[in-house]
Amino acid sequence: MKYCEPSDVSAVLRLISEDRFTGAITRLTFFSTTDPSIDEVNAWIEEASEYINRETNRSFQEASTTEMHTARLPYKNAGGSITINLDNTNCRRFDVEKGDKLEIHKMNGWEDVSEKSGWWMDEILGQIHFTYNTYLPYFFKYPRIREDTFKCRVTYRYGSDVIPAPIRRACALIVAKRIVEADWYRKAIPTQSSESIPPTAILQRWDAEIKKTIDIYTNYGVVSL
Repeated sequence: MKYCEPSDVSAVLRLISEDRFTGAITRLTFFSTTDPSIDEVNAWIEEASEYINRETNRSFQEASTTEMHTARLPYKNAGGSITINLDNTNCRRFDVEKGDKLEIHKMNGWEDVSEKSGWWMDEILGQIHFTYNTYLPYFFKYPRIREDTFKCRVTYRYGSDVIPAPIRRACALIVAKRIVEADWYRKAIPTQSSESIPPTAILQRWDAEIKKTIDIYTNYGVVSL
């Protein structure tokens, strides 16, 4: 999973090379013999992308996950409906041919109900609604001594179709920041002078921009009560 390309990182750093004979200036790019190499930069981009996923609690590319959920059933229950809140929103349309699967737990194990009726998914909110009494136990004894539970296991896909521009830039900033912070014996950006900004100030600005972007795109999910 990559939310930006090495070219995005080099664009942030604006590393250049000047020909000592002609004075021509060219943009430096990463390749196998640069420091860092393009393989290292690609690995750091993947790490930065995973960091963004963890911090925002969402994915900006298609991803798949399997979750197990347990819902409480009330003391008085005669079937009815129940809602399961998934860990992710912005889900893809449920499709068994693409690996999606919904199971409910019964005494003898898990039953696949993926292609049965009586339930539906709210892709935007990341919820599964069981609307058919077949999936929920009937309790006619009143009162029951304790609450019962309803368990389901679901494999589904989620994530955006397009990587937002601020997320792409945040990913590039995280990698660029890593390069600058590790560049102890060379300066990857201009040192302090009357016409330049000190590296520490630039890093602080990058930190603030990264944090702001992550805050904007963070998914806080739906809390089950």
